[in-house]
Amino acid sequence: MKTYTITDINGFGDGVTRLDNKAVFVPKTLPQDQVSLDNIQDFKRYSKALHREIVTKSPHREAPLCEHFDLCGGCQIQGANKSSYPHIKLQIFKNLSRHTLKDSVQEIVLGDKTTNFRNKAVFNFSKQNSQLFYNDILGEQLTIQSCPILEDSLQKILSTLQEVLPNYPRFIEQNLKKVLLKSLPNQKPILGFDIKQHSDNQSLLEEFSLDLQEEVSGIFYFHSPSSHFAVTKPKWIINPKDAYEEINDLKVPYSPEMFFQSNREIMSKIYSTISQWVKAGQFKNVLDLYTGVGGTLFSMNRDINFGLGLEVNPQSIQVANSLKSKGKFTKLKFQTTNLPRGLKNALRDQPSFDLCMVNPPRKGLGQKMIQTTASLLPNDLIYLSCNPQTLESDLKQFYKEGYQLKSCKVFDMFPWTNHFETLVHISKV
Repeated sequence: MKTYTITDINGFGDGVTRLDNKAVFVPKTLPQDQVSLDNIQDFKRYSKALHREIVTKSPHREAPLCEHFDLCGGCQIQGANKSSYPHIKLQIFKNLSRHTLKDSVQEIVLGDKTTNFRNKAVFNFSKQNSQLFYNDILGEQLTIQSCPILEDSLQKILSTLQEVLPNYPRFIEQNLKKVLLKSLPNQKPILGFDIKQHSDNQSLLEEFSLDLQEEVSGIFYFHSPSSHFAVTKPKWIINPKDAYEEINDLKVPYSPEMFFQSNREIMSKIYSTISQWVKAGQFKNVLDLYTGVGGTLFSMNRDINFGLGLEVNPQSIQVANSLKSKGKFTKLKFQTTNLPRGLKNALRDQPSFDLCMVNPPRKGLGQKMIQTTASLLPNDLIYLSCNPQTLESDLKQFYKEGYQLKSCKVFDMFPWTNHFETLVHISKV
C-alpha cells in the first residue's frame, strides 16, 4: 500500500501532498500525517482525494471532539491538538490570503472556548428521513445528532428536534428547507423555519410548537427563495418577550432579520482592539459604514467626540436609535443610507471625519465602490472583514488610492475551520 506524506495545509483547511508532480488536497488531514489515498479526482492544476487510512499519525494530531468529524463538511481541523492548533490556523490564513496580508500576520487571536461557543446554527432539512443534516465531504446528507461547538442549549434543542420532526411528515410535503437554531443570553433557544408563508404552514407550525413550547422561547417562520440563506419578514408562532443579544454590556433587542456574530467572546475582543486603535490614533470624529445596530460606535463612545453610523437596513437603524435614546449616547447619530450611492448626501452638513470604520458583507466593498467613495473618506480607515480574499482585493484598490497598511489582526471567530475575522488599519500617506 502506497503512502503519502501531508506536507502543508491549504487555505481551505485541507492537507496537501503531491502525486505525479501535482498538488493533491486531502480533507481532514494534517501536516506530517502519512496516509493512503482513495477516490482521487484529477483536475487541470491539482487533484483532490480522500484518505483511506492514516497510516502514521501526525504529532499535531489528537482525537477529535465530534463524533461526526471524519465525514462532516465543517470543522476541517478539529483533529489538531492544543499546542499545534495556533500554528496550523495561522498557516491556513497565510495560504488563504497569499498576497498583501500573508506576511503581515504572525499570530491568530484565539478565544478561551473551543467548544460550546457558537450561538447560532442553520441545518438543512432532509426529505428522506425528516432529520436535520449537513452535507458531508462527499456531498451526501449527514444527519447531525450532536455538535460540540454549539452552546449547550442549542445542543439540547437539536437532539429534541431530531426526535420530534419525524412525527410531522407534513414538513416534507410542505417543502421545509432549513431550520435555524439561535441562543440568546436571557432566553431559551429560538427556532426559525425556512418554509413558504401561508395558512397551511402556519397551522402546521402552531401544532408543532405545542410539542416544544417548554423547550423554546420563540418560534418563527420565513421564506428564503434563493440559495443564499437570509431571514426576511419573519412571522412569529411563539413571540419571545424582551429577547436581546449582547454587545459587550449593551443589551440589543433581538430580531432574526438583523446580523449578530455567532461567537460573543471573539466579537468582544474585536471591539476591544478597535477601541485601542481609536485611542492610540486619537481619532475623535468617526464615520461607521455598514454600522448594523451600531455596536462598534457604542463600544467606542467614551473615546470620541462624534460618531455617524450609516446602514442600508432600516430595522437595524431603528434599533440603534432606540438604544441611543435609552443610554448616554448623545455623541452618536444613526441613519439609513443607500450605500454607496447615498454616501455623498449623507455626509453633507456633517463635520469632517478623521476615521472611517467599515464592516461590509462577505463580498467586500468592491473596486467600483472604493473608486467612487475614496475621495469622501478620511485618511484613516479600519476595515473588519470575514473574507480575507475579498479584503485583499479591496486593499489593492485602496493602495491605488494612496492608502497603506498600518496594522492587521486576525481573530479566530470560527474555531476549527478555515474562516476568520480580519481587522486592518490603513492610512493615506
